[in-house]
Amino acid sequence: MNKRATLRLIVILTMSSLILVNVSSTLAQSVPEFTLKLEAHPYDVPTTYGIDPYTGENVAIQEGYHVENKSVVFTIKNQPATYLFYNVRYKGHFGDSWTEVFSYYLYNPVSGDSSPGNLVPQSSSFGYTTITIPAAFPYGEIDFQVQALEWHYIQVFIHDHPMAPPPLNEIGHYEQRFTLDKTSAWSNTQTLTFPAIPPNVTLLLPQEGKFNTSDVPLDFAVDQPVSQITYSLDGQENVTVTGNTTLTGLANGNHNVTVYATDEAGNTGASETLFFSVEVPEPFPFVPVATAVTAVAVTGAGLLFYLKKRKR
Repeated sequence: MNKRATLRLIVILTMSSLILVNVSSTLAQSVPEFTLKLEAHPYDVPTTYGIDPYTGENVAIQEGYHVENKSVVFTIKNQPATYLFYNVRYKGHFGDSWTEVFSYYLYNPVSGDSSPGNLVPQSSSFGYTTITIPAAFPYGEIDFQVQALEWHYIQVFIHDHPMAPPPLNEIGHYEQRFTLDKTSAWSNTQTLTFPAIPPNVTLLLPQEGKFNTSDVPLDFAVDQPVSQITYSLDGQENVTVTGNTTLTGLANGNHNVTVYATDEAGNTGASETLFFSVEVPEPFPFVPVATAVTAVAVTGAGLLFYLKKRKR
């Protein structure tokens, strides 16, 4: 068999192997079996203290707050595969539109590889694989499904001179490519119910105490995205703000303020009601210059008249 015939045979065998790979990729990996649960690992962030640069006192710079830290945990039964990855998707229980949590690429034009992207690889240490995602879902019922995707390496024949005339265009070499082989159907649907959790609002400023200014900063922190923020000063009607602000023109005396935050689902959370007082010192009496000069002149004239009279 001459060299040219040998090269043609190699090409035919390579194409045959690629065709077999394409056929095998239509075979579905087993539908994954999994359990689902909602876990909470709450923790508290302590208050941060520091030295006031103006008074030298140890004051609270940022008030402590509570974090729910909830997660959705998938426990998936492992399957007999070397390069197996998992994807997760979710939707509202009464909706039809699914959202996939992870992504992958079927072809990379630079390397020529497929890529599992950020899919979760099957664990090789246990008989199961655990996937944990943040429970950043609106309250209500949420459906979840899992999918298995299997990758493997294939030999691909690369032409060294594809544009050259025969027999140069039949000369090449083999390279390994990581490619998607089998994809399972999506699993059965499991549903979790997320309770309504109103936003947690923490007042940072003002601190309880006395202020010698009529303009007092109002700083606060909210632990989740919200659609509206308002505050009530001294029990009056709520005022809408977009963020931290300043309470201006406060009269001397006692005051109190409460901040409210409402999420997109309509749940409203309130901060504690903070009490403080304002005592702006009375201004030093101001005497106009002209008046002062007149007073001095009159006093001087009177004193001069008195002295003249005594001399006589």
